[in-house]
Amino acid sequence: MSRLLGASLLSIVLIAGCGSGATSPGGTPAPGASASPTTSAAAPATPSPSPAATPTPDPLTGLAWQPIGTIASPNIRGVVGFADGYVAVDSTLNVWFSRGGATWQASKLPFKVKKDKLEAHVQAITTDGTRVLVVGAYEREPCRPGPALTGGGPECPLAPLAWISDDGRTWTSAYPGPLPADPKGYDQGSEFVAAWPVPTGGWDAALSYWNGESLHGRDLMHSADGLKWTALEPAPSTVTNDSDPFPWTHDGVADGSGLRLLWQGWSDFTREPFASGAGRPTFTLATSPDGRTWTAIDGFDGKDVEVTAGLAPTAEPSSPWILAGASGFADENTSVPTLWTSTDTSTWTATILPTPNGLIATPDGVLIRGVQSLVDGSIGYVAVAAAWDGEQADQATWLSHDGLTWTAMEHSSSGSVFGPGIVADGPAGVIGIGPDQTDPDHAVAVWQLR
Repeated sequence: MSRLLGASLLSIVLIAGCGSGATSPGGTPAPGASASPTTSAAAPATPSPSPAATPTPDPLTGLAWQPIGTIASPNIRGVVGFADGYVAVDSTLNVWFSRGGATWQASKLPFKVKKDKLEAHVQAITTDGTRVLVVGAYEREPCRPGPALTGGGPECPLAPLAWISDDGRTWTSAYPGPLPADPKGYDQGSEFVAAWPVPTGGWDAALSYWNGESLHGRDLMHSADGLKWTALEPAPSTVTNDSDPFPWTHDGVADGSGLRLLWQGWSDFTREPFASGAGRPTFTLATSPDGRTWTAIDGFDGKDVEVTAGLAPTAEPSSPWILAGASGFADENTSVPTLWTSTDTSTWTATILPTPNGLIATPDGVLIRGVQSLVDGSIGYVAVAAAWDGEQADQATWLSHDGLTWTAMEHSSSGSVFGPGIVADGPAGVIGIGPDQTDPDHAVAVWQLR
């Protein structure tokens, strides 16, 4: 399996049998060795039995999350691993760099405007293995005090913004960035809500618009350098009687040929009754070779499912496309962790993931609805989910060699289980971030999978 950093740990070690005489690579006797008799009277040598192949330990067996550090923020938006180390970012422009995941160096994403009261925030972070891209939005005038005070969305209209870094410590801002026009009926601006690298060059980003309390949209943009952005064509939209014109979430990945896979979802749990199908999530998929022409995928059953993460195939033969999330929604708190795999993006196979404790729930009924983060690491595929309701915690980790067959990692203790809800692979292997058991209101814990 091809990995971003390092080779697979899977190997087979064979011990070859030794001959009765030393020979050189060409098959002639080595210097100092006696030649064997060649007369017919010589008795044939009895071959020694070959030793059995030494079993190779499974690198996924016995793994556990080991705490290695903390980050002084409870609102981490994401973490990535790249060539130089790891980068984590929170929603308020704080960013942390670490070479090994234990010690983190804090800095701030640059944002300077004439009006000091205007602010910026972060939505997501991604990497192409050598560079790190952060996306979000910033406020711009004229501001209107009414909407935010009455729960009607941002006080100041927003504009999408990105930051890029080669080392995870020094950052270049794309300010002022693009200023896309609001669609009809929208007047509170837009922001980048997700981004992903395109191996054939540059980055794609998902753009959503504010409408009252709702942030949704299906527009896409592309940048060769993370600083200058141009519009792409949006993917096909499936509108039902129970959905908004724009999806509530859209995100994507791209493979080595530049083929994009985009997922879009409509999830409005405020609509009742669930028994009639109202309000249940619906997700659709589409592909594009260039971000300009899109093909809707009919072979994905997106009814009552939620997609939260995805991976494109690696260079490994038969490496699959993988989507992660949840399925089986009967109400807003009832679902099961699920993965979907495909070799061609047309036909998808759903796999319900096992969990250490069956259906994961806290005593108050706060469920881990599905997989929250997914990574293709140097040891294999790792998927995680975590929940914390202020009193009780639970966590699940799933491991796979090929992305097709998954096992649940056993919990080392009973009761409240703390662990990561987001993961990244980098120079020190797979690390994860989740609630800090000792100070969950002010920090997150960092674990290493080993």
